[in-house]
Amino acid sequence: MMMKKKILVIDDDQKLDQLLKDYLSKFGFTVTAYTHPQQGLKAMKRDNPDLIILDIMLPDANGVHLLEQFKEIDPNVEIIMVTAVKAIKTAVEAIKLGAYDYIVKPFNPQELLARIKSQLELKKMRDKLIAANKKLEQVMDGASILASDIGHKFYNELWPFTQMI
Repeated sequence: MMMKKKILVIDDDQKLDQLLKDYLSKFGFTVTAYTHPQQGLKAMKRDNPDLIILDIMLPDANGVHLLEQFKEIDPNVEIIMVTAVKAIKTAVEAIKLGAYDYIVKPFNPQELLARIKSQLELKKMRDKLIAANKKLEQVMDGASILASDIGHKFYNELWPFTQMI
């Protein structure tokens, strides 16, 4: 059985938080939402979410600084930034710091859902690629050891015979 993906929402708009919880839950996500950044930070450490939806402009914290804190805790956590202000400079900064995407309020919930699904699918493929790469490295290490053993055996056992020819 596949586990539900966990989404953490941190936005000071309680109505939006509840709307996102209700909407995304319909699609099989486990959603927790907080209006205060410190609560969200604690939840992130405790719950290990698959994706975070983070408001850039919070009353008692800067969302970009919070993004940095989340990435320090878990560099692989996926983050979508949301804001009511269309500031390209802030969006570029957030993406450089590791945010996956940036969406401006008001947004269509279907668009957000599509972005969430897309990012989680990319993460799943990236995780599979990393696992396959690790397996390949193990196989290559084994092949290298085998080749070294064969070379050593050739040198020690067969090389003297080649000198007699």
